[in-house]
Amino acid sequence: MGTNYDNLILVPFSTAEYLGSDNTVNNLYVKVADEENIDITTNLIQNYIRSTLQISSDYYSVSTQSSMLDAMSDISNTLSLLLRRYCRNFTCSTEELE
Repeated sequence: MGTNYDNLILVPFSTAEYLGSDNTVNNLYVKVADEENIDITTNLIQNYIRSTLQISSDYYSVSTQSSMLDAMSDISNTLSLLLRRYCRNFTCSTEELE
């Protein structure tokens, strides 16, 4: 699950085009210079993909670091809740959780 960063190389798109004939983009990472422009930049990217490239949102996702952290927090909270309920039902001791 996730990306193995040991097998990942980040290069400019123009370099990738020069190195190979495949111009397929699987992931695109964007760095915004000013934190205040994150929402505007996210909207611009979504509008560009939808309007200019005419790609349905069924085939891509645009996410920010903040939205990914929110998702991870939700997952963590859900797992904590399930673990508490499990331990209540089976009277787990704290040693069993370690």
